[in-house]
Amino acid sequence: MMMTEPKLLSECGARLVVDDTEGERYEIEIEPGDFLMVKAGATADKATAHFKHPNVAVTARTIHEFKHYRRNGSKFWTARAGVDHYFVIPRTAIKMLPKKGYSFIPAEINGVRVSFNVSGGGDGRVWTDYLRTRTASPSIIG
Repeated sequence: MMMTEPKLLSECGARLVVDDTEGERYEIEIEPGDFLMVKAGATADKATAHFKHPNVAVTARTIHEFKHYRRNGSKFWTARAGVDHYFVIPRTAIKMLPKKGYSFIPAEINGVRVSFNVSGGGDGRVWTDYLRTRTASPSIIG
């Protein structure tokens, strides 16, 4: 059985099963709490780094690290100055969307679609993502 309608995070409990199909189960384990602290980052050269809004709980300067892949499969890292903005959002304002995210949980905040970057993993039969009280860098989905 597939989840078909969005569901408020505040109503999800400890585990949200998005797809219960045998061999393709996808679920989200949810840390308890009334709020979600969401971090949204930007490199210092972007306009987003200078974002100001009363709903920003904290802004912190930081170094962002990026992993890059070469055509031959090897990888290398680079670092750039950046800024992280932190928002504290009530779970009553976050809708969980009925889609599989595989470490990028799809959600909606105030009508804007985002994906939460989380840890997850599976055993070939069940994939579980872990949504903690503090989650990293939502991507805005266009």
